[in-house]
Amino acid sequence: MDTVVIFLDTNVIFRYLLADVEDQYKEILPFFEELKKGSQRAVILPEVLLETFYVLTKVYDVPAQKAAEVLKDLLLYKGVINRDKDLLIEAFGMFLET
Repeated sequence: MDTVVIFLDTNVIFRYLLADVEDQYKEILPFFEELKKGSQRAVILPEVLLETFYVLTKVYDVPAQKAAEVLKDLLLYKGVINRDKDLLIEAFGMFLET
């Protein structure tokens, strides 16, 4: 049986990264733990990453370096299977270096 591939949206990513809505965080945490291990699979579209970065920095006042770091870390989860994953990781890495 093939694993279902989930397309993550910004709201789910916010709830996971910010853990600001406790009941929603508790509900999605097991999925992200499985995603980290690779037993769940997900795509995070570049547009979703950009929107997430923008809202984290402009609305939630997360420093740009921290936002880039956590999004890069999220891309490194074994279950994230973006077609341009390596390029996106490299872009966040370049941002963090400058």
